[in-house]
Amino acid sequence: MAPAKAFYKKPCVGIKKIAPNPITARKVKNEKLKKQIFRGLTMSSAGILKNVKGETSLEEISRWIKYHGGTYEKEVTNDTTHLICSIEEYKKGGTQVRKAWKLGTEKCQIVVFDWIEDCLQRKSKRLLKEKPYSLDRTIMNLKKLGAEKIREHRKNFEDGVRVSRELSNSNLYHIYYDTEAFEYKVMLSRIRLDGKIMIEKYTLYLFESHNKFPPIYMFGAKLSRSHRPITYYRQDCQPMTFAGAFRCFQKFFKEKTGIDWDDRLERIIPRRIENGKEIEFAFFKYLPPINGRPVGLLPYGYVRPEYRQAPIEGAQIEDVGYDTDSEVGDDDQVSDDLSNKDYEVVQYEFPGNRERSINPGDELNVAISISSDEPSQFSDSDETLASSRDTPSQADSLVGMTGGLPHGAVTDSSDEGNPWRDDKS
Repeated sequence: MAPAKAFYKKPCVGIKKIAPNPITARKVKNEKLKKQIFRGLTMSSAGILKNVKGETSLEEISRWIKYHGGTYEKEVTNDTTHLICSIEEYKKGGTQVRKAWKLGTEKCQIVVFDWIEDCLQRKSKRLLKEKPYSLDRTIMNLKKLGAEKIREHRKNFEDGVRVSRELSNSNLYHIYYDTEAFEYKVMLSRIRLDGKIMIEKYTLYLFESHNKFPPIYMFGAKLSRSHRPITYYRQDCQPMTFAGAFRCFQKFFKEKTGIDWDDRLERIIPRRIENGKEIEFAFFKYLPPINGRPVGLLPYGYVRPEYRQAPIEGAQIEDVGYDTDSEVGDDDQVSDDLSNKDYEVVQYEFPGNRERSINPGDELNVAISISSDEPSQFSDSDETLASSRDTPSQADSLVGMTGGLPHGAVTDSSDEGNPWRDDKS
């Protein structure tokens, strides 16, 4: 009897363990705690709060307060210490504002949103005093700022009146402002080195009358030089229309700077040429206002040099010429086009055999049919064609209403089914 075969078991292979990803398995470090400058404070908000980037949501405000140790609540309670409020909501006196008023300023401070921003955006975050950011103080500061602007505007106005009195012996004018709030008080300057340094400055003024019905304008200028008395330019300082005064302003500007007023923002080096030769001449310089300030009205479509797109290297710029002398549909062009074809005159019948009254002296309406096979029966010099071109169109003429020839129509005989062609011809 054969010995029994030993029973061999297959080796058991265990499941391989996957090594943990060192990146995902890494323990997350605890987030660094923010400086707890709002610890122990309970805040609420009212109105639409805005910063430089735009409107700020309540979630962002709540998160900022909680990150820095404070507590945020939507409604004002007895524990509220600060109410962040907008100026508009404070003036309305809403529910939140009235609750804060009842708590009193000693317990609940009503501040603007700038208080939180200034507390958190400083290099060293710290809790700032609330008094400079209170709504009452902010509104008072805005009123003072508005009053200062009014005083500044009044001072500028009175200075313009004083200058107009110096130039024209009249205090009925002030300096003109355009629709872009640009003050037409333009300064030109240059430095001369004739033996000793001399600074010369021209100030150009465009004046407008106080009376607006109708307004009157005038132009004047004054020259101030170091160690010299002031010189006034009064030649054009007399009442005139805006077009006349502005023309004098532009002319004087170009004489002193060598640049047109419309090109004042261009980086142009002016040159003076006499008898075909360039001569040295020290023009006055005009310094345009900085970006963001009004620069005066500019030609339509003008782009300031700093905003222009730089040309691509290697790209070829083709000069495009425009014919600005002739107009579309010029009579000479039409006559040249018609002279290359032959014509025949056919009687025109109105659609539907409608009777049409003709005033005495009026010429009969004719339709001119173009045919390239038959010889021409008349030319442009023919009286019929000349009269059809030169006679004004009548109000009830179908051709005149469509902008064609006044008493006739020009059509191509090669088009089939043409309503203007007479089959009898």
